[in-house]
Amino acid sequence: MKNGPGPSIYANTKKGAKDARAKEQRKDAKEIHALKAKGRTPKGAKQIANEKAEHKLHLANAKTEYAKSLASGTFPHRDAKFTTPKGNTYTGKDVHQAAFTAHLSAQKPVGFRLSDGSTSKTKDRHPKEFENRLQGPAHAQTKPLPDISSTGTKYREYGILHNKKKGYDGRSPNPTEARLITKPNAHGVHEFVGVVAHPDSTGPDMNDHHLVHPSH
Repeated sequence: MKNGPGPSIYANTKKGAKDARAKEQRKDAKEIHALKAKGRTPKGAKQIANEKAEHKLHLANAKTEYAKSLASGTFPHRDAKFTTPKGNTYTGKDVHQAAFTAHLSAQKPVGFRLSDGSTSKTKDRHPKEFENRLQGPAHAQTKPLPDISSTGTKYREYGILHNKKKGYDGRSPNPTEARLITKPNAHGVHEFVGVVAHPDSTGPDMNDHHLVHPSH
């Protein structure tokens, strides 16, 4: 009687790998057929490999920038709570997720029109500049955040989602109720400024942005 595993184990392993490759090839063939049916040119293996490598590098860069933002010590604790005028609560964890997704989307901002699902105008995609405009009744207008326009620094905003596996992708909800506001410091690292909410109010304040203070 021979010691060690029998040949059937190796045969099964090889067969499993062969079946997996065949399944992947069938999947690729199906996708190529679907693309051709739509009049589109299928991607070559080299193009696909390049895109994967580019995405991997882009993801690594986003993680690095996110780590720098957290290291600034300006971001709220993950357990912090931000309750908007509409009564919805977002956590510090949600804010952290928005910060990472903002870095991930910085090179290719996201946003889609509500009417037909097409890509939004460049200025409406996230992350985008938060203009910090005067708001409220004409006799008592204020800005939601302290004015930093004199320094030449620009605020950046990005949508916040509550308790989701992935961050805002520009699709749903659109628009988001709450936004993360950051600003770059002297080293270009984005620091936390605050959470701003759209209350969906009516009248002269209908476009107001409300600064939401955290509670623990």
